[in-house]
Amino acid sequence: TQGVSSAASDVYKRQSIYCKKNIRLSVNASVVMLSYVMLSEIELSNIINLIEGTRYGFSEEEKSRLLVR
Repeated sequence: TQGVSSAASDVYKRQSIYCKKNIRLSVNASVVMLSYVMLSEIELSNIINLIEGTRYGFSEEEKSRLLVR
């Protein structure tokens, strides 16, 4: 399960980088809006991971590994 979680985290991280780049550089409003929505979904996932990590008693280090930055 660790490999699956790590792979998903890598995908989210790449999406985050790509979206941030689109928000800064795109002149197309729909691209910027879609990038913002995708970043919002990643942030929501981070919040859920923090809540679940606290719920299950994960250490701070374990919870920080669940976050997409």
